[in-house]
Formats: sequence, structure tokens, C-alpha cells
Amino acid sequence: MLNNRLLLIFFLLVQNVTLSVAQKESTISENIGDCFGAIKIPVDEQVEPTFTGYAGAENDLAKWKNTLSLELSNTLWLTFKAPLNGTVELQGNFEVLPLELLIFKLEKNQTCKEIQEKKVTLAFQKNYKDVGKLDTNFQLEKGESIYLYFNTAQDTKESLNLNASFLIEDKNGASASLMVIEDLRTDDSQPSFQIKIRDAKTKLPVESRIIISESKNFNALYTASDMYLNRKGYLKFQMKVDAPGYFFKDIFINVRDDEQKEFTVYLNPLEKNQQIELEGIQFLPQSTVFTEEAKPKLRRLRDFLALNKDVQIEIQGHVHRIGKNNWKSKRVSKQRAKEVKNYLVQNGIEEGRMTVKGFGNSKMKYPEPQNDDERRANRRVEIKIK
Repeated sequence: MLNNRLLLIFFLLVQNVTLSVAQKESTISENIGDCFGAIKIPVDEQVEPTFTGYAGAENDLAKWKNTLSLELSNTLWLTFKAPLNGTVELQGNFEVLPLELLIFKLEKNQTCKEIQEKKVTLAFQKNYKDVGKLDTNFQLEKGESIYLYFNTAQDTKESLNLNASFLIEDKNGASASLMVIEDLRTDDSQPSFQIKIRDAKTKLPVESRIIISESKNFNALYTASDMYLNRKGYLKFQMKVDAPGYFFKDIFINVRDDEQKEFTVYLNPLEKNQQIELEGIQFLPQSTVFTEEAKPKLRRLRDFLALNKDVQIEIQGHVHRIGKNNWKSKRVSKQRAKEVKNYLVQNGIEEGRMTVKGFGNSKMKYPEPQNDDERRANRRVEIKIK
């Protein structure tokens, strides 16, 4: 009996150790000082990514040790993925010296794992000691990417000055290849109406999340850059458009003119020095746990803050609750706002740039919700960029 008990205890200990190791291995750092947390570089925009003052949680370049000149000290990762065939051009001015820069070129489907395993191409390397200037370019095929690794010996939270531009090989072909079409026409005898979602700068199609409501026939969630509808008489509906890297837009379509055959929505890329609100960070009922849909938006917000050191935000929490706005509602809403702040701080954003506020149920989008979607929309955190 004693031997059996000892065997059981030993088995449980081994199982716990194995589980702990597995959990540790499955954890991927989203800190901007680590490869998997790399900031996505926007194109045609001057950005100022900021060092955190410390190295990331992972030693991503352990197998590149003989290639490096500086000890792991204060790291920053950035990345760019080619949406089409073309050339990415990088220019930068760096005052944080000494500074080491490595640029890796990754093939389609390669990730940071291949960088860690030394299975990618080191396309550029430079050690800046006196003057920090960058002017280089890389030809990329659609789906290929580059990763930039910065490391400085300074214990600093200073910023780098960087600009990226992308020259598309075939712009006409690019427009067609970027289109994602949702065709809702059911009657060939009826006239058609087209909705186009376009980048306000490049005028290229933007694949977007589109929610149509208050219509007779089209209420649903769609993913598209172009939509085709039958128009029977006049068209009238509400449309919410959201795409990664862009300001969202809420549009009310009210078309009575038979001659109007299309409507174009222009999305503005996220930029600093403007005051906006970002929606879509939602929680599970009666909890401070993010929904899966919230995570990409949180990371997008983190990238935006990491690239724009002077931007400060107010994180606003909201709950869904019918009735009086009591202390419990306010507490839960503020805690949700704090959860967003904690995520950002844990992943490299300075705490002093953020404030939190809990509104309880005083600003519900749908005071009298009719379905689960409307109730979910009430359980949210909004980000006000100052």
C-alpha cells in the first residue's frame, strides 16, 4: 500500500512538472522587445518607436550570438509584411548610440520561430557608433516579410525616427488582387448597387469587417472590400466599417437617386495628432475577461502607441446592465479599463501615458437591447486617443 502511494505521489509530481514546462513553452511574449511582439510598421508615415529600457523576455537571437556585437540589453523589434509584390524602402535617423541593427528577410509562412532557429536570411547588419542613418530597400514578394532587430547598450526610453514606403510593382493588378467581393444580388432583373471600401491615401481596396443593420434584407456581418446589392426602390441602412490599422467609420446609407450606382467609403489609416475613439474591445458577461475578438484590436492599439511616443490615451470602461448605474457597475467598468491598461503595460507601453475611467452603464450603446449582439456591444472598453 505504501509503495502504491509513493508511486501515485511520484506520478502526480512528474505530471505537474510536465504541465508546467508545457505551459512555459506554449507562452509567446507579445512584448515589443521580443520577436513575436514585433511592432507592425505602417507605410508612408514617419514613426517613432520607443525603447522600453530593458531587453525582452526572450533571447530570440541566442543562436546568432557570434553574429552580434552588443550584449542583449535594450531591445526593440519591428516588422513589415508585403501585401503584394514590390519594394519596401526604409529611411531612419538614430540618436540612440551605440546601436545595433539586424534586418532579417523571411519567406512566406516563416515566423519568428525560424529566426530563433537561424533558418532565415540575415539581409542587413550595421553597428552605429557615431552617426545613425539608415537608407536601404528590399524587394519582397507578396507574403514575404522583414523583421528589424534593434539593440542598444543604453538604459534608455528614447525613440528612433523611421519611415517606410512600399512601391507596388503593378498598381492596377494590385487593386484587383486586393478586392474581396461579397455579392448579395439575387435578382438579375433588379438594378445593382456597389459599396466600395478604399484606403483614403492609396485608393486601394481595404478588406474590412462590415456590419449592416436597419435594412430590409441585408442585416448581417460581412468581410469584404466590395459589396454588390440589389436595389429595390431606395436603399436605407446603417453600416459600420472596421479594418485593422484604420479608423473605423459608421455610415448611414440613404440612396433615393436611381442614377447613383455606387458608394465609396474611404478609411483613414491610424495616425497621431488626431482625437478618435476605437471600438470593439469587448468582454465576457459579468467578467473582466476579454473576448477572442478583442485581442487583435488590443495588439493594434499597442502597436500604435509604441510607434507614437507622444500619444496619450484615456481607457473608458462600460458594462451592460438594465437599471440604475450603481457602484458595482462603475467598479466592473473601471476594472475592465484597468485590464486593458495592464495588457498594454505588460507589453511595453509606459504606464504614465494612460488613464482609466469607468462609466458603468451610463453610456450603453443600446439602452434597450434586442439581441445578444447589442448586449455584447454594451460590454466594451473604448479607447480615446488624445
